[in-house]
Amino acid sequence: ISEIAPGRIRNIRDYVKEGKTIVCKVLRVHEKGHIDLSLRRVGTSFKIQKLTEYKQEEKAEKLLELIGKELKKDLAGMYTLVGEQAREHYGGLFPFFQEIVARGVRAVTDLGVGNTDAEVIATTVTEKIPQPEIAVEGKLTLFCPEPDGVVHIREGLRLAQQTGEHILIQYVSAPHYAVRITATDYQEAETVLQKMMHEIEQYSSQHGCVVSFEKK
Repeated sequence: ISEIAPGRIRNIRDYVKEGKTIVCKVLRVHEKGHIDLSLRRVGTSFKIQKLTEYKQEEKAEKLLELIGKELKKDLAGMYTLVGEQAREHYGGLFPFFQEIVARGVRAVTDLGVGNTDAEVIATTVTEKIPQPEIAVEGKLTLFCPEPDGVVHIREGLRLAQQTGEHILIQYVSAPHYAVRITATDYQEAETVLQKMMHEIEQYSSQHGCVVSFEKK
């Protein structure tokens, strides 16, 4: 009872009841298999994170079952084929499916699955799970004191915009501009950012402009 919530508990069913999914912290595991849990020691952000992972894993298992129908295997057969290995190597089905989206069929064959089955798994997963997207954001400052400075600012921003397909530059207030770069991973976004800043800095130095970038 003391690990349910701080303070006096009038009705335990306000916190836990049969069939309800809750997030607890494991305090200890006894030799006989009994597990001591704590509900009150779980923070809100961690609770949200774990419930999200739980829901993702549920959806991933349904997808694994769907793939099994194509391969003429039940869910147990799919776990034998690839599910158990995925949980062992990646900690769950959903992280494994994300790896497939990033690396393709090799992520499946690396677990010892034959090429034919691996192709079916990889194809279905990439069709059903969207590729993750991250964003790098910041404030671009571009100032040109020359009489034709506005022209150079416009050209500098045009060059920056053309550096990559997924660059968004929006005017905030002179001489500040909001920049957002989206990519499939952080390293790719950083590479685009560096290329963009190289282009705009090179142009700015040739026309007496001052440029800086502050990442969020």
